[in-house]
Amino acid sequence: MQRTLGLVILLALVTTVSCVSKGEFVKRGSPGTGIHRSGEAERAPVTDRGSGGNFWALFSDIEPADPAHYYNVFKMNGGRLISLSVMAESKAGAFDRYKLGVFDVTSAADVFGWRHEIGAPGENTITSPMSGSSFHYYLRFVPRGSEVLAQVQQVGGPMAVVSMNSLYKGRVRRAKEKTAKLCDQTYYEGYTGGPNGAILFFTERAIEALGDPSPRIELLLPKLAVYVTRRGGMGQNQRVAEEIPIANSNCSLIWNDAGGYWDAKKTQD
Repeated sequence: MQRTLGLVILLALVTTVSCVSKGEFVKRGSPGTGIHRSGEAERAPVTDRGSGGNFWALFSDIEPADPAHYYNVFKMNGGRLISLSVMAESKAGAFDRYKLGVFDVTSAADVFGWRHEIGAPGENTITSPMSGSSFHYYLRFVPRGSEVLAQVQQVGGPMAVVSMNSLYKGRVRRAKEKTAKLCDQTYYEGYTGGPNGAILFFTERAIEALGDPSPRIELLLPKLAVYVTRRGGMGQNQRVAEEIPIANSNCSLIWNDAGGYWDAKKTQD
């Protein structure tokens, strides 16, 4: 049995996130309809962590070129902090796709938001299940040279802008320092939160693509995305199972309750 490194940290972080809403966006005929711009939103400085702690590891990231700011967390009107991040979806342990998460992360006790199909414009309203306050926004994806920008426009407020490539690279960069042995294969281990907490397994080619200023997107995607937690009815996280088989392999993840981490185990020789 092989221990996968760092997974105890993932579970500790995922359980701090509460009240995450999930749903599809409402489409508009024109992504620009109803938008009232008042400038581009400022990136939140690393000293501005809302009222939270470890949950920021799931929703924030820093680029080496600007270590003083989160590149994907923005200061919006009303004192809100909005995070844009990619969230993985899985099919039987294999990576399926990313969706773009738009989340209000102002308070660790009241994290909520929506997931959107990448590339499709839309609009939505984030409503806090605790305070009832609302954040209405429009989303669109705009090609810019070799990249695509995600733009989230707060109605009556500023517009948060982030490169999709930077979001993909951010997931890989987090996994760069953590290797995990999954049966006979060595991976780089990352994670993603949301309604389903997943462990992401990247290959060496994803790490190598970090050095390319304009890499092909497929090089930055994980090979595996294994759901290990899901959101319960009362907002708490629950393990999916004590043993999670990984499709198209002879390997499973088994929860080690005494150690607080996941073990990788061959299911057959």
